[in-house]
Amino acid sequence: MAKLIWSETDAPFPAQIYGGPNWTVTGSKEIEHYAVESGAQASINTGGGVDAIVFDGLASDYTVRLDGTNAVFTHTATNHSVSLKMGLEGDHVSFLHGDPMLLQIVRNPDQTISLKLGTQELTSTDSEITDGAPALTDQSVDGLDVNVNPAAATFDVWTDSYNFQDSMTIANHVVINGYGADDQITISGATDQADFAANAFSSNAAGDVTIDYAQGGIASTIMLTGVAVGESVFDLASFNALPVGDLVFA
Repeated sequence: MAKLIWSETDAPFPAQIYGGPNWTVTGSKEIEHYAVESGAQASINTGGGVDAIVFDGLASDYTVRLDGTNAVFTHTATNHSVSLKMGLEGDHVSFLHGDPMLLQIVRNPDQTISLKLGTQELTSTDSEITDGAPALTDQSVDGLDVNVNPAAATFDVWTDSYNFQDSMTIANHVVINGYGADDQITISGATDQADFAANAFSSNAAGDVTIDYAQGGIASTIMLTGVAVGESVFDLASFNALPVGDLVFA
């Protein structure tokens, strides 16, 4: 077990909680910033002040539960947990592309006590995090650059979170750069979802994934650049296994 004691003189600097060791972290009365790597293991008592705990993964990568007055965030891919001591003053917790949420013990008007992450009341049962997830912006790709093949409409989405909507009844040809875990593709109007899932996907040595499907003579092509480096994508299951947003059917 590794110990990290963050003193008042350290407070202006971010405390980095890396994966590997199981950390015990103690903060000071000053306002502090804790940067938590995905899959890190730690027990953090931030001390006084409304501190900031920033996870570099998505809210959807974690579950949360109570253990006494500790909020326990479990990284589902590794089963590693980060425990945060809660108090009446509270601390701000945030995830990748999400808004900060106050993690706080709340005294209700009837004098009962609630322990909350944002508006979500925590219990001893592991639960999905309902606040703090990025809001997806709907973006239709239908009808884009159909007649100028091999050129394509291009989207650069490195920082924002999108739900790309693709109807199989309207042709398109698009390239998406920066597609990540906080994005999604929604396919509508597919008359044979099993055939689409089995035959629409391919990848190349550069890690680009092409989703190419024709239905009733109408072709839809979406290329996602660099999302499968070192991986082979050949169907829906292998695509959705990538650490990027899934493709779903409406």
